[in-house]
Amino acid sequence: METNVTESQEIREEAKEKIINTLSLLRKIVPFVVAAHKVVFYFTSNKYQISKRFTNINYILIRKWLQTSHSLYGYRILGVITIFQLLITFSITFYNYLTTLKVEPLKQVRKSRNSERESLNCESTCVLCLGPRQNPSLTTCGHIFCWECIHGWLEERDECPTCREHVKKANVLLLRNFM
Repeated sequence: METNVTESQEIREEAKEKIINTLSLLRKIVPFVVAAHKVVFYFTSNKYQISKRFTNINYILIRKWLQTSHSLYGYRILGVITIFQLLITFSITFYNYLTTLKVEPLKQVRKSRNSERESLNCESTCVLCLGPRQNPSLTTCGHIFCWECIHGWLEERDECPTCREHVKKANVLLLRNFM
C-alpha cells in the first residue's frame, strides 16, 4: 500500500509523507484495538465481532439447555490473560518508541553532515583528481574514486584517502553502469 502511495504521481509529496505516516500509525494501533475488543468480549461475553457490537445486532437463543453462566469463568480468565498480553505489548512498543526518539536526533545530525559532504563533493567528481570520475571504483569503506586514481593512491598508502580505513588493492571494485 505504501508503494502505491509513493509511486502515485497524482499525490503531492507533502501529502504522500502524511499518508505514509498515518498508515504506519494505523498498523501500530489496530492490534491494540483488537486486543481491547477481545478483553471487553471476554468480560461481558456479549458480542465477539466489532461490527455487531457497533450495530447492536443480537441473536435469539433458542437452545434452553445452553446456560451462558457456565462459560463465563473461562472467558474472564482469558480476559485477564489478554489484559496482561496487551499491557506487555504496549510497554514494549512504548519502550521501542522512546529508544527511537533517542536515536532520531543522531540520525538527523548524521544526515546534516552527509548533506554538507555531498555539497562539498559533487557525486560525479573524484576526490583525488577533482575531475569527473573515469571508471568509478568502490572501496570496501564505500567511497568512490577513479580507477586509476585509487590504484595510484593505494600504491603509496594502504588506506582510503577519505576516511583512512585500511583498503587493499584487490578489494577495490570497478563499477559498471554506474552514473
